[in-house]
Amino acid sequence: MNPTIVLCLSCSLDARTLCFIPPLRFGSLSAAPRRIAVLLLSFACFACFAVSSSRAQGRSSADYSIDSEAFTSGHLRATSASYEHDASSDIPYAGLSDGGPGNLYRSRHGHIAQLTDPLSLDLAAASDPKDEESTNLLGASYLNDDATLTRIPGAMILWSIVSGPIAGIDANGLATLDAVYQDESATAEATLGTFSDQVTFTVANSVPDNLGAYGGDGLEDGWQVGFFGDPPNADAAPSADPDRDGRNNTYENLSGFSPIDSSDFFQFTPLGFSAATTLDLNLNKVIPGTKYTVLRSPTLTDPWTSIGVLTPGGAILDQLFQDPGASADRNFYRVVLERN
Repeated sequence: MNPTIVLCLSCSLDARTLCFIPPLRFGSLSAAPRRIAVLLLSFACFACFAVSSSRAQGRSSADYSIDSEAFTSGHLRATSASYEHDASSDIPYAGLSDGGPGNLYRSRHGHIAQLTDPLSLDLAAASDPKDEESTNLLGASYLNDDATLTRIPGAMILWSIVSGPIAGIDANGLATLDAVYQDESATAEATLGTFSDQVTFTVANSVPDNLGAYGGDGLEDGWQVGFFGDPPNADAAPSADPDRDGRNNTYENLSGFSPIDSSDFFQFTPLGFSAATTLDLNLNKVIPGTKYTVLRSPTLTDPWTSIGVLTPGGAILDQLFQDPGASADRNFYRVVLERN
């Protein structure tokens, strides 16, 4: 007599459900029926597993959560501030995580392939504005048909300078910027195959005295370029007096007058006594950024004494200055101009 074998199987679907498969007796069966019974048992185990998987529970941590990893279309969606996740292998539609507004990333779990078609090239600069005589990294990406961006290695791009103060762009898209005398726009172009795009950013005039031959001479580059054009130009030197009015470029710059007009220069003149010991003095123009120190001496050989300082907040024509300690005797006055 052949022994009889009884097999029982139970599967836990979740914490609350138990799937029980009735006993199967096949000890006295022939070989073929036993194989059929084993196949039925295997199918029952798979069915139990599939049902269990379709009811998978969520998992979470401090930064991420996945609500469901289902094998049916009845799955849930996992979302957070930056991610949205659908996990499904249902046929014919696989799971799709659509980033959408507010989400930063997109994934397509369960898709047979993650294929996209590039529509255009998107070029961007790492910083805007960017300081002169520094570098700015340019980056190119494919803009795909699903609104995603695919970053392209810089070495694959053909880089070119369109306009502006760009000294050069290396193979990886690192742009080296020239010195400028004022904020200027710079434009670069990226080309890959049939695609191309341009990006424009601002090169900031962060150092006022660094432009070529004009750099480091104590005069603002913008002032020199405005009167004398691009460097080099010997007439733009601090000690030069191109208009022959007796005031060099440093003095003209500090006082706010033209270095190329001999009739336009700083003047400091006495107006007369408005009271017994008060002498009125006139400065024909004062400008912001310059400090005016007025000095007095009874003789040209005695020490000079400061009697007042002017630091105007704006340009003023015919600025009045009074010396309340002036005597009726002879006095000498002078004014010293300094960068404020």
